[in-house]
Amino acid sequence: MIKTGLKILCVLVLFLLAPIPSIAIKNPNLSVDASTTFVDSPIQVTGSGFEKFSKIAIVWHDGDDVGIHVAETRTNERGTFAVGFHIPNSVGGHHTIFAIEELDVAAETAVTVQPKIEKLSALGVNSPNILPGTILRAEGSGGYNGLVLTIDNHLVSAKPKIAIDGSFSYEFVAVDVPGTHFLTIYDVDGRISSIASFTVAGSSINPPTPGHQELADDLSSLFSKLSEISRSNDENTSLLRQDLLGVLENLSDASSLSTLESENVKKDIKTSQDLLLSEVLASTQKIVALETENEQGLTAIQSQVSETNVGLKTLGEQLNKSTVTIQEEIRTSEEKIEKISSEINEIDHALNRLSSGVASSRTAIEGKLLSIHNAITESVVLINILVLVGIAFSVVIGFQIRRRK
Repeated sequence: MIKTGLKILCVLVLFLLAPIPSIAIKNPNLSVDASTTFVDSPIQVTGSGFEKFSKIAIVWHDGDDVGIHVAETRTNERGTFAVGFHIPNSVGGHHTIFAIEELDVAAETAVTVQPKIEKLSALGVNSPNILPGTILRAEGSGGYNGLVLTIDNHLVSAKPKIAIDGSFSYEFVAVDVPGTHFLTIYDVDGRISSIASFTVAGSSINPPTPGHQELADDLSSLFSKLSEISRSNDENTSLLRQDLLGVLENLSDASSLSTLESENVKKDIKTSQDLLLSEVLASTQKIVALETENEQGLTAIQSQVSETNVGLKTLGEQLNKSTVTIQEEIRTSEEKIEKISSEINEIDHALNRLSSGVASSRTAIEGKLLSIHNAITESVVLINILVLVGIAFSVVIGFQIRRRK
């Protein structure tokens, strides 16, 4: 244990006497080259302020705590990186992109996925001309709950079908007005996200009127210009972010201290090191003393544990003997209980036989008593008759005597 304390002291001394490294500020930052995009569109992620030569995983968050691993790269000697990927199938709205460095979330940024009409077709119609009443089907990506669609700037009442991955479909009936019409879809912020056009022919399959066609051309041109402006804005944002990244790198390079300031800092650090070293020496001595006391205490505890183990062993043997004795007594008691139970059964049989004999004797006695009662009754009757006869005889004799006198 004392050797362990000395090793700790040596390591602390070497650490304190090591040269002062250059000061580096770690501030991970993540950015993308487009704040709004569509499903399956390419996007580039740029990171700075990470550890140099570290492994970076890019995770796309798709709601409900679901993360999709979309890219992987490594930082360079400056702790920066740039990697691209395509937007996976997702619902429309705001999504978070995470940069995972060494299994920990180091930085994050946000991207808005916009809904887009991928396909607009007529169901069961092979002709390029769409007649009034034809059923049209729009299919797209980046849908979200509450998706807003309009036809010729009129809000549709029916709700589109939206899948879990954000893909959606919407079926509607072509209007009965010949000409070019527009199906418009809006993003979660209420801005126009995507437009698809369809042309309805008249009953005679006449071409659209010049006014409708001119309006369609103007709207298509306007949407193209809006897309170019949005793309240009995203490119300018990306350039600004790259410039900001360069400024941050320059600031990191320029953050080194001047020679004089470095010397002053080194002197202050050297003073702190000496003070800390003295404190470490004192702490180490205390640690060594405590380790010695701990060793002595540990020896005493081990002795007590040995004595306790001996006592436990003796107690265990006594318990085993007591257990054997109790088991033998229980076995003897069970035999006695069985014997007593057998005797009780024999007494029950004898009592049953005695009860049967008593019942028989009682029946016989009752019969004899009945016979005696009957005999006594007959005797009483006979005596009564004899008494009556005697009385009658006496009366007759008395009468005869009176007559003779």
